[in-house]
Amino acid sequence: MTEKASPATDRVRTAEMIAAACLATDLGMGFPFEHGLHATLMAMRLADLANVDADTASQTYYACLLTYSGCTTDAEESTRIFGQSMTEHLTPVEHGSRAQSLAGVNEPCLRSTPHW
Repeated sequence: MTEKASPATDRVRTAEMIAAACLATDLGMGFPFEHGLHATLMAMRLADLANVDADTASQTYYACLLTYSGCTTDAEESTRIFGQSMTEHLTPVEHGSRAQSLAGVNEPCLRSTPHW
């Protein structure tokens, strides 16, 4: 006879879903595996050392984990290449030539390349 799991153990926690997305992002972005989880662990240790309240600790946990989940994970690198406002380099794709569309990407990349 098989036992049926209780509803409490059958649920997937939000934290588990975000952690899974974080792991997938590590693989997709070429970061070391569990990079985002380690950063979140460090943030939580700092929150613990700072004796923050439970709400602040929870916000710290999710903010750090979400930072390393999805497309925001390379935001620091993108800012270095494209500058503070990435939107100023975007060009419409559907109403321009291929060269015009790529101009929004190429020009900032060339500016960030060191000139030897």
